[in-house]
Amino acid sequence: MSRTPIPPLPPLLSSATMSVGYTEGVLEYAVERGCHRTRLLHAAGIDAVALTHPDHRIPLAAYLRLVRQASAMTGDSALALHWGAAVACAQVSVVGAIGSASGTVADAFVQLNRFARLSFDFGEAPDVDRYRIERVEEGIWMFDTRPHVDSTRELTESTFARFAVGMRLRASHPVLRAVHFSYDAPSHAQEYADVFQVPVTFGTDRNALLLDPAWWDHPLQATPRTTHRILASHADAQLAALQRTRSCRGRVEAVVRPLLAEGAVSMPAVASALSMSRQTLLRNLKAEGTTFAEVVAGLRESLALHYLAEQKATVQQTAALLGFSEAAAFSRAFKRWTGKSPRAFVDDARDDMRDGTRPDRASARA
Repeated sequence: MSRTPIPPLPPLLSSATMSVGYTEGVLEYAVERGCHRTRLLHAAGIDAVALTHPDHRIPLAAYLRLVRQASAMTGDSALALHWGAAVACAQVSVVGAIGSASGTVADAFVQLNRFARLSFDFGEAPDVDRYRIERVEEGIWMFDTRPHVDSTRELTESTFARFAVGMRLRASHPVLRAVHFSYDAPSHAQEYADVFQVPVTFGTDRNALLLDPAWWDHPLQATPRTTHRILASHADAQLAALQRTRSCRGRVEAVVRPLLAEGAVSMPAVASALSMSRQTLLRNLKAEGTTFAEVVAGLRESLALHYLAEQKATVQQTAALLGFSEAAAFSRAFKRWTGKSPRAFVDDARDDMRDGTRPDRASARA
């Protein structure tokens, strides 16, 4: 099946990423609507293994291919909008879970800004709020300040639909008063009216929801403080990890990962995907004390350990997933990385599991 093309993303978004939770959420929704999971992932260029790690990131371009291919497969041009209306944020993101565990809507808004980058990250500075509010006579405008909305309309559709439905479920009276979008009305504009159930205006100067001001102090369901602290601590750790992936190495790994199985990893292709020249890529990696070859080898080693120890893949399967033409070549590389053959590593991993320990890279090299 051919991939649904998407317009080139602006350079600012070339390294933008989505959370696995959001990606898996829309994938499961599409499968429930009749899409074939494996075919859909292939069409989007997403490695299914990447979805087994809840803290991994998915390139924004791949996420958009997933949504648009699913839309084409189901014949639902408003799939992103319908998904947002059907699935609560807490089901697909730790951000939603933290928001639900907050004391009031105002408290939840603070947490939303604090952790918004975990859902979808556009490279903004940590001190830049994704959402802002403006109190006016007719209510409170809640603005989404995300850049390049025209190129990523599906994100606005699902996010705003999720907000709108969540408000209806929690409030005893209508909270949402109006919705504005900066882009032109899509072909499925009538679906917006059905989902939001308030006046919807396209082609304005904002992407924003107009809310009843009383909603801001609305109490949310009480949650134990310990639960909130655990969720916030985990989210803080994810934010720190996300900041590390903004390094040149992290960006290269994000591009290389889905290309490994196709054996199509090349420096010019990766540089192009990152909207930089080959020389710039080399220079940036050198500044971080590494090389392109070292990044690819390190990623392959890390994935090899994961496939063999955690996914229980065979040596042949792992070799294919990492882009090796034959198992023997993979075995030689694995022994060079770890000092052990793949089969010896798997045997040791089984022994470790029986002893109640977990194999890691250090033990692989012991």
